[in-house]
Amino acid sequence: MILASPLNSFEEPKYRKLTYNFEDLEAIIFGMRTSIEDKIRIIKIIEDKCKFYGRDDFEFYQASYSSELGEMLINRIHIL
Repeated sequence: MILASPLNSFEEPKYRKLTYNFEDLEAIIFGMRTSIEDKIRIIKIIEDKCKFYGRDDFEFYQASYSSELGEMLINRIHIL
């Protein structure tokens, strides 16, 4: 999911909360400015949800910018 608004109506965290079926979520792509602390917190939440739902197929990715290529790159994060 990408949350976007031309009116910036998502400035407050309460407006950025969405509901979804965890079974429908396949991966998370962390943005370039996502802090390490937030990544760790999110990964832990997803690990707990995967255990609860009996899943072992969830993936994490990291967005980065390549000035060499002039484009955004999405790389898989390998978590043991």
